[in-house]
Amino acid sequence: ATTAYTGFAAGTYSVIVKDANGCTFTISVTITNIAGPTALALSSTNASCGLSTGTVTIGAVTGGVAPYTYSINGSAFTSTTSYTALASGTYTVIVKDANGCTFTTTIIVGSNGAPTALAVTTTNSTCGASNGILTIGAVTGGTGPYTYSVNGSPFTATLIYGAKPAGTYTVIVKDANGCTFTVTATIINSPGPTALAVTSVNSTCG
Repeated sequence: ATTAYTGFAAGTYSVIVKDANGCTFTISVTITNIAGPTALALSSTNASCGLSTGTVTIGAVTGGVAPYTYSINGSAFTSTTSYTALASGTYTVIVKDANGCTFTTTIIVGSNGAPTALAVTTTNSTCGASNGILTIGAVTGGTGPYTYSVNGSPFTATLIYGAKPAGTYTVIVKDANGCTFTVTATIINSPGPTALAVTSVNSTCG
């Protein structure tokens, strides 16, 4: 006397009813397939400076039945569509629809590397004066344009810093993503004369 049958795949099924007298009636029943999601739009922004600053944003779902939930790298399924503070790498994103059907895809969070080297040359000061020069050269790595700070000065595009006394200077380069690299440069004083030996011979006879 079962009246509910489960666990059928999509297809056409014949259902027969038989009464107490053995009389039967047959009808065809079609079970259709409700497809799950077939595509998922994703976008990402790169992580910068080797830090966890990347993002993944989930867009439109193709197919399936709303509402949808999402999992990223094995996280619990939620309705969240924006994931932040991600390190660079490959992420697996799963969308699950209202029927429990899933679709899986991957997305790469790239890396905006920080500057890794900065060329700075110095011209020594002379005579104890404040006339040394720092000249900033090529930056290795990072993303231009670059700005620079010397001993805590505001970041600017200035490449030549003159009128510097002898001493050690901290030079920081900052790239377009805010990543920094720091070097030190030393200006040495080339002193002028510090003593002079003079001897005299007396005059005689007026």
